[in-house]
Amino acid sequence: DQINLEKLYLRNNALKMLKYKALRGLKKLEYLDLSFNELIFIERNSFYGIKGLQSLDLKFNMLKNIDLNIFDNLFGFSSSLDLSNNQINNIYSTSSKKIHIDILCLGNNYLTDLNNFLIYFGSLRNLHISNNLIKKIEFNIDVQLLNFLDLSGNNIEKIN
Repeated sequence: DQINLEKLYLRNNALKMLKYKALRGLKKLEYLDLSFNELIFIERNSFYGIKGLQSLDLKFNMLKNIDLNIFDNLFGFSSSLDLSNNQINNIYSTSSKKIHIDILCLGNNYLTDLNNFLIYFGSLRNLHISNNLIKKIEFNIDVQLLNFLDLSGNNIEKIN
């Protein structure tokens, strides 16, 4: 069964986990707001079946480790992912597949390194990563498409 829902607001609830195929059937979903919950974990394939999401708002949760594979094939053209105000200290991927989003918000987390996760993003144009724990910046990665970078409020001591 397919549900024609395009926008879903689940903010300000007490969600702690998104389980496998939790949002199946929402193939037309374009906007999903899960902000201001208590999310600590998102299972792989929680977003199964959603293909053209424009915006995913996960700010103000309690996420610590982000496996980018949970976002496989999720985003459509010109999309944004907001993971700000969590407790994120690790962003990783177990595949070489790139995630194509335009805007990534990671402000107010516990990230220490910029380069270890940027390699997984293919079309990033705006990166908001203020108020983290970044001490040095090395632009060893391809940032050609990037036209906005906010690194304010970090502990930057060195730029290479």
